[in-house]
Amino acid sequence: MEAASGWSAKRFGLLAIVALALGMAAPMSAAAAYPSGADLQPGGVFSYVAGPGQANNVTLTSGDGVYTITDTGASTIAPATPSGLCTYATEPASATCPATSTNAIWINASDGSDSIMLDPSIEIGAKLFGGGGDDQITSRDSAPDQVTCGGGSSDAAIADALDFLFSDCEAIDDGAPPETTIDPASGPPAVTTDTSARFSFSSSESGSTFECSVDGGDFASCTPSTTYTDLQEGPHSFQVRAIDHSGHGLTDQTPAERAWTVVTTPPPPVSIDAGPPPASSAGTQPRPAESLVLIAGRAVKVSRRGLVSVALNCSGTRDCAGTVVLSTSKPVRYSAKRKKIVRLGSRKFEIGAGRTKRVRVRISHRKMRLLRRLRRVNADVIVRDRDRAGRARVGTRTIVLKASR
Repeated sequence: MEAASGWSAKRFGLLAIVALALGMAAPMSAAAAYPSGADLQPGGVFSYVAGPGQANNVTLTSGDGVYTITDTGASTIAPATPSGLCTYATEPASATCPATSTNAIWINASDGSDSIMLDPSIEIGAKLFGGGGDDQITSRDSAPDQVTCGGGSSDAAIADALDFLFSDCEAIDDGAPPETTIDPASGPPAVTTDTSARFSFSSSESGSTFECSVDGGDFASCTPSTTYTDLQEGPHSFQVRAIDHSGHGLTDQTPAERAWTVVTTPPPPVSIDAGPPPASSAGTQPRPAESLVLIAGRAVKVSRRGLVSVALNCSGTRDCAGTVVLSTSKPVRYSAKRKKIVRLGSRKFEIGAGRTKRVRVRISHRKMRLLRRLRRVNADVIVRDRDRAGRARVGTRTIVLKASR
């Protein structure tokens, strides 16, 4: 708890600077509460502090030049510090203030298990406090909002990419599919004699469930630590995708994946002092040359439609086929809570021997927002294919992705 409080305090300081740049009032803690009731406060803050000891159900709507706070869990909403600018009603209890005098919203739902919901049409920033109890706060509107869930043990926040949520929200739905990550320490190496494979994985959203697929089969429900046994000799693939907890059915559209090959007999070691291979005798065909995928380019501009064009060259006498994957080279700030290496997108390819092809990788809208925020980011181009013996190969090159705002 102490670590979380320190984290929040630091974020308050940072958010104050960001909020001022956005034209919002500087953040304040729930302890700096306005008086009970609703009214326009100095600076044009439309505040509402709900009454204690009841399950408050608060909504904020806009229209016809006014903002209206309604609380179906309260019998009345009284003026807080009468400004003479707001009107009040009962059945349901509500307070209405003119939009021209309102610059920000401040709502504290008090001590029960309450709910706060902002209408999607709201265009000014709001600071929302759940208080005690298990609260549900929905801030999916058109403005940057600040959400503090409070002291409950099962608070839920339904937000969007513009919002800032503190770490006391146990469940978060940001309106976008979750991102799935396979633990780098789990899974087999690229080539192994082990006929079993164990994978551990996680989601960017807490409470997510998972579906797994092996060797291109149908996705089926799986646990965050899954083991497969009795694998046959040859190439294998594993994919896992997260499904968000909110009930909206949002599924990761770019599953995390691994590829490896099981060999029952390990390949013989390479002799480092062996001479060149003998010349082929009459009637004996020489072994065909291998092909290798080469990655070209150092800097690539991301199109406004979210396409990245990667130049691949199939060097050799054999056609090349595989998958190209784009991911950030280092962990980047992907959410308010943590940094992570972000998988940006992938695309399968087929290239004729000796030819060069530009493979276009599509980046999702959510990840394009990340790239536009970063402007420039080092990214790894990872090419997965197989050699003529069917063994998995991985080639990597670091490039610079450039995205315009």
